[in-house]
Amino acid sequence: MGVAADLAAGWPDSARQRLARATGAWARAEEDLWTLVAHVTGIATLGESAPAAVRLASRMRAAPDTDALGHWVLARLGIEPAGHRAALARLASRGPLPASLSVDLQDSARALRLWDSATRRYAVLSAPLELLASLWPLRLDMARVAVARGDRAIAARACGSFESLIGYVDQIVQPEVTRLCRANRPG
Repeated sequence: MGVAADLAAGWPDSARQRLARATGAWARAEEDLWTLVAHVTGIATLGESAPAAVRLASRMRAAPDTDALGHWVLARLGIEPAGHRAALARLASRGPLPASLSVDLQDSARALRLWDSATRRYAVLSAPLELLASLWPLRLDMARVAVARGDRAIAARACGSFESLIGYVDQIVQPEVTRLCRANRPG
């Protein structure tokens, strides 16, 4: 979670160093996911996205129906999107996060409604605290588009979503959300 704090503070170099220092079997996979999610969302450059995508795609082929985040990020990168959409569709029954990520590849607004509905039924604190557990990239996309279109109502809802449902990793987008939402405030 230190990577999220580094990015929130505007220290992508520190985040890169933190990821590079990580050790253990999980370290390279985690670094690849952070690198690719940051690339897909435009938050920061944490490393070379092309080699990270190749490694992730290789891991996904070895264990095809195990990682919703991996399938989502590869589809968003345009790497074999049909196969990753199909894998996410198979994973969708396993919970609100895989279901929402699956729907996002077709309709981000519907994915956010699905997640909103799921969080009304389940305690937010019981949701897994993973890289995308709060669907922050989808909420950020919604805020960006609404502000660009001048749709104050949708922008206010998207901005408000970062106040009412915040996961630890959400802090990496707080500087951008603050900028976007400040520009959207009345008066």
